[in-house]
Amino acid sequence: MLSLDWKPPPHVYKATPGYLKHYVRRFAQSSSDHRGTPEHPGRVVTLIHAEEWANFDSQDAFPHEDIVWGVAYTIDKEFKEEVREYLGVLHLNSPTLVVC
Repeated sequence: MLSLDWKPPPHVYKATPGYLKHYVRRFAQSSSDHRGTPEHPGRVVTLIHAEEWANFDSQDAFPHEDIVWGVAYTIDKEFKEEVREYLGVLHLNSPTLVVC
């Protein structure tokens, strides 16, 4: 599951550092469920791929720091549905939730 979180989900038994190339991390997504309110949504961090940059900032060139570091968490298969539900609630209004 691709999730941009600062806190690991439950039932992690392995953490693997890594990075994504051709992405940048920006406060580009509005959210009323875990930042702000429906009347005044807050900003949350999202990953933007180089090919999608023009949708966010068509006047500036894609930044040169196009590597985003993070950690991939491996979760015991026994808890797959529980963690999927946890992340689904956490990312309630997120545009996508990718399951691997």
